[in-house]
Amino acid sequence: MEPTAVPIKTEPQDDIPFTEGPPYPFIHVKKERENKAVQTEAPPLGIIRDRNSRQRNEKVQVKLPASEKSWKRDPKTKTLHHKMKQARQEADQLREQMVPREKYEELQQEAEQLREQEIPREKYEELQQQLRNMRQSESQAFEGWQKEQEKVAKVTRRLDAVIKQLDTVCSLYSDVLTCRALVKNYALFLLERYLRLKIKAVRAGAPIQINTVNDFIDCCKHYGVKVQRLLCEFYLHNMVLEQETDLNPGPFVGDIQLQAFVSFGVNQLKWLRAYNAFQRQENSLDLWVRAEPRNPVQLWKSHKILMRTPGVIELLGPMHKDLIRNSLEYFLAIKDFALDAAKFRYRISPPNIQLREPFKYENFELAAERLSLYGQHILRAGPSWLGYWFRSPIIWHPAPGYQALYNMPADQSNQSFDNLIAHHGCRPPHEVPSPAYSLTALHVNYNVFMRP
Repeated sequence: MEPTAVPIKTEPQDDIPFTEGPPYPFIHVKKERENKAVQTEAPPLGIIRDRNSRQRNEKVQVKLPASEKSWKRDPKTKTLHHKMKQARQEADQLREQMVPREKYEELQQEAEQLREQEIPREKYEELQQQLRNMRQSESQAFEGWQKEQEKVAKVTRRLDAVIKQLDTVCSLYSDVLTCRALVKNYALFLLERYLRLKIKAVRAGAPIQINTVNDFIDCCKHYGVKVQRLLCEFYLHNMVLEQETDLNPGPFVGDIQLQAFVSFGVNQLKWLRAYNAFQRQENSLDLWVRAEPRNPVQLWKSHKILMRTPGVIELLGPMHKDLIRNSLEYFLAIKDFALDAAKFRYRISPPNIQLREPFKYENFELAAERLSLYGQHILRAGPSWLGYWFRSPIIWHPAPGYQALYNMPADQSNQSFDNLIAHHGCRPPHEVPSPAYSLTALHVNYNVFMRP
């Protein structure tokens, strides 16, 4: 019977028990001899499986030689023994690194004790409820914070709008000051300078509040030398700190008399510049009349379409009637006072301004007499009235063309208003539309050429 090769058996290292070490790999070769003669035939091929921590499932096929000595000397056998030795060493290392059974049992006991010390279910549910309450309170607090942020954003937007409005008001106020005549009383001019300084300080975000001597000193140091001189002039002329007579800010801001005198000289130059700017505007700014619409037919068609819209006449008709009646009643109430004011303004104006004024008080008085007639024609025209005839101001001068004298008989005024109503207050289609023109220049040229 031929000897057979038995595969090498190696126990996996994962199945190593705690108390015993891993069985070492071994090679068991079963040899059977029927005779004393030496086996000369080569054993069949065997598959030797070597498993360790580094190389798993590595298959090594070794062909055993015929004799045992030659088999031990075979390089492949030596390599196999070397690998087996390494496997034993690794197994020893793993066994040393593993937890001993005593330690494992001790850990098991500690785990049991921890299980016994677990929180009861009632306590657990109570903690869970507290956690839910905390989350809910955090959510409510976050929602409240969002609402407050929205309020802050709204207030910020309003504040920005107020700041823009304040800047616009300050700019408009500066423009208004350039359109009015300069005062000749220096005390009034100095008061105006003080008010303008306070407005500029408010616009810059640092309002001037002078209630005590310390406030006066702080303002002088904060706004620089130019404002300091002006404040010293205000202080000298009793515009600030009227009731303060016990303390003297002079040592802290410099000599008040000197700075006030310098400020007076600067104010003279400012008054002259402002006066020259006002004079240029007063002598050069004209009274203009806007251009007429280019296509009155298209304008009339669009107006008819609008008036045919359901509910438009019922809404606009009574509103226009009430407006016209109220305007006529209000003007009749102020007519005499307005005429007196116009006459006074015309008489105190210089001759060059009187020459350039087309709406002088005589023409204003004539136009005021025909205002009621104009209102009656407008009411009679009803919804067909457009009122886009700008060739001349039709209340002042209803007739076509321009005349320096606005006097007109009542019959001619009625005829002119009837003609306007026939064309819906707009020029006839065959006439060339009038462009924008200077009524002041036209009035001056007419007076120059028509003067005898």
